[in-house]
Amino acid sequence: MKAQRFIMCAVALLIDAPTFAQAAGIRSLGRAELLPVHVPAMSVGVVGMLTGVCIARYCRKKNKGWLRLHKSVQWTAATVAVLGVATGAVMVQNTGGNHFRAPHAVPALVSLILVAATISAAYAFLNAKRYKKQTRVMHRWLGRATIASFLVTIVFGLSAAGLI
Repeated sequence: MKAQRFIMCAVALLIDAPTFAQAAGIRSLGRAELLPVHVPAMSVGVVGMLTGVCIARYCRKKNKGWLRLHKSVQWTAATVAVLGVATGAVMVQNTGGNHFRAPHAVPALVSLILVAATISAAYAFLNAKRYKKQTRVMHRWLGRATIASFLVTIVFGLSAAGLI
């Protein structure tokens, strides 16, 4: 319950922060106003995903509540990452650009799809009566692919920003 309240507060803060800067609302916000929301949201999302992986990998045998913690951290990270993707899409839309003109957008879309697939595989694994081992393996490999896709997306994003 606390995790759900935290997620809702984080989402509300990240959504409302740029709208306080300008009374016209999110439709009039450009890169200068949305980039400071997009970058931290995506950073928190990626760090949260990595933290969730570490919880599943290293805390499983030490902490009985590891699964609940893993799910809470991953859901929070996924929610904040989706919010970051949404701000990025709004930023591109408001500046009149094509959503897939930059190389950063393609791995970002792949990352978003992999997040959804990883969550779906987790539900399949947790609720499976048959094929439990196969769905667990699929969830783990999709999670690894998601992290790799996030890292590729970060490299392309830093390149698009001119930082590397």
